[in-house]
Amino acid sequence: MGETRPLNNTAVYHGQLNPQDSVVRRVLAGMAKPVYLLDITFMSQLRKDGHTTKYDGNSNGADCTHWCVAGVPDTWNIVLYAALTGHQLRY
Repeated sequence: MGETRPLNNTAVYHGQLNPQDSVVRRVLAGMAKPVYLLDITFMSQLRKDGHTTKYDGNSNGADCTHWCVAGVPDTWNIVLYAALTGHQLRY
């Protein structure tokens, strides 16, 4: 709580890792047909301004502004487009 600055060192991430992620990856790895998971969770969690409950202590987790804040959904679209077309993203 109280995090108001962007994370600059992505080598160390202090956020929560969802246990569901490992289950999903294990299930997808065992599928007969290849499946590609476009995981935008880590990228989105880095945007502190997209999760305002971090500032006010509201624990219901329902106040996510990443649907309204410019940048987050736009980046999802760019990553999805690159995955669908096979383009490499270079930044």
